[in-house]
Amino acid sequence: MATPGLLDGLAAALRSPAAPAAAQHAAATVYSLLSVEAYRPIIGGKEEIIAALCAMLRPIAPPHPNPTKSLKDALKALFASAVPALFSLIVNDGRTGIVEDCTAVVAQVAGCGESLEAFRRVSGVQVLVDLVDAATGTTARARENAAAALLNLAESGGERAIEDIREVETAVAAVRELAESTSSSQRARTKAAALLGLLVRRPQQLEEEDWRASERVAGPPAAAAAF
Repeated sequence: MATPGLLDGLAAALRSPAAPAAAQHAAATVYSLLSVEAYRPIIGGKEEIIAALCAMLRPIAPPHPNPTKSLKDALKALFASAVPALFSLIVNDGRTGIVEDCTAVVAQVAGCGESLEAFRRVSGVQVLVDLVDAATGTTARARENAAAALLNLAESGGERAIEDIREVETAVAAVRELAESTSSSQRARTKAAALLGLLVRRPQQLEEEDWRASERVAGPPAAAAAF
């Protein structure tokens, strides 16, 4: 790709709610560019474009509602190629700041309802849990962003997403450690605590329901025999 000016121009067009046609064409252009393998990490690392595509998925008050085709093009661009590009950078690029910047974008993307399937295709939940885990030596900012991404994914994807996170063996312990860490930022602890609440809530409820069910089956205790 010849120049960052092209990407800056696309990002500006995507952020133009007053010009929905321009945003629509920009989203379609991004989608076309992402069909070229070499362009994916470049575009995936352009936070302004990913953030603008995410913004297109949010409702806009009249008189400039998001046209349906713009939404479809934005979704295609985000989830067909940008998500794999972002996780590829997180896993494979060791440059300072790359993981932190990419996880910040992933946290935004994770709030979209369509993100769960895209994350599944690249083992995204496992990658994010590994980043939250202090044992992996991740930076504080990357841990915070990863926790925010998992929380957004759990809230947007519902029980299916929560179950995906639970299935990672180290997830609950890693999230709990971050929530209780005195060296982490307040935001990191808050995000981790909220995520932990989602991860541990339902199993406890099921245990209580199972206990109540067993009590109903067993019936009340037999009255003591009279002497």
